[in-house]
Amino acid sequence: MVDLVALEDRVVALENKLKLKEKDLEGQSATEKLLNIHNDLKKLQTKCEQVKEVWASYDLMKKITNLELFEKRFLPGPVKTEMVLSGEEILKKLATQMEDIEKLKEYVNTSVIQGLGEQTPKMYPLATKHTDIETEATEVSQQAHELFASYTDIITMMSKKFVYWDTVLATQEAAKKA
Repeated sequence: MVDLVALEDRVVALENKLKLKEKDLEGQSATEKLLNIHNDLKKLQTKCEQVKEVWASYDLMKKITNLELFEKRFLPGPVKTEMVLSGEEILKKLATQMEDIEKLKEYVNTSVIQGLGEQTPKMYPLATKHTDIETEATEVSQQAHELFASYTDIITMMSKKFVYWDTVLATQEAAKKA
């Protein structure tokens, strides 16, 4: 009965709109009137399609809002209580960690840290200088390593020469004595 009353109200409202449109259309030609009517019918058709789409999804909406189905999908209260009680130790640890975080907030919210955004652009030249110095230090370290390797090779070669000369001299002295 309520739907019928609402439908009648809508029909009356549409009739009133059409009467207003007829007054607006009095100075137009027949083709302009037909074009306006055609446009209005297209708008009405799209609205009708939208209503059909909503009506088609009505059953799905009904299932979604069904409380019995909702209660079946989720755990009952006693099971939830049991799960919370079984995780009591974890909850206590989390609570103490949250308290620690609250205590540390005063250090994070200091004026020094809040003003850090203003200082960041000033730090870019220092950061690039630091990167350049690190690169140079790496190169110098590599050169020093190569120098030490060369030094070790030279000392090893000289040591072998001295041993060779020592053996040559020892054989010459032995040949002289014999």
